[in-house]
Amino acid sequence: SSDLEIAELKIDLRNVGEYGELLQSDSTQAVDATRAKHRMDVLDIMAGIYRVNNDDENGLKYAIELVDLYRAWGYEANALRAEAEMGVMLTSIGREEEGLKKIDTALEGLSKDALSMDCLDGWIVSAKRKIKVLFDLHRQEEVLPLAQQIIDKLDHFQSHYEDYEQDCTRLRSDYGIHMRW
Repeated sequence: SSDLEIAELKIDLRNVGEYGELLQSDSTQAVDATRAKHRMDVLDIMAGIYRVNNDDENGLKYAIELVDLYRAWGYEANALRAEAEMGVMLTSIGREEEGLKKIDTALEGLSKDALSMDCLDGWIVSAKRKIKVLFDLHRQEEVLPLAQQIIDKLDHFQSHYEDYEQDCTRLRSDYGIHMRW
């Protein structure tokens, strides 16, 4: 982690109560697309804060609602990426096989639309999370095949950039061919 990321985390942690209060406000009640997006952002922040601070039981509460909200508003790739994050949290609270299964299900779902930039982004992020989990579980022998799949997908993307649907909701629209994950 860079010092900047750590500083941002401290700011987020200091304001956890404020984020919780935001979830109760009218501006984050998912009655329209703008408010739903606002609520998704707050839920994503809350789940991330708890995950980074190893309070995965609380993080799961926000992640579950986030997945449901993503699906309700048609953001399936984001829902699958968030499910992979839930899998990471599950493994850290001792539910290893359930967590790994959730990550694998997310990876499988994200692989279905092979030429979607959004799915590729979600798949790579989820695969990187699984690699960390595998190391934590001392299952290093499973890391190299997954790392090779990441390399293969990035090679395919670089060779066929123009074929990919530019549908990524998480990356800037001008990310270009040299995007790094």
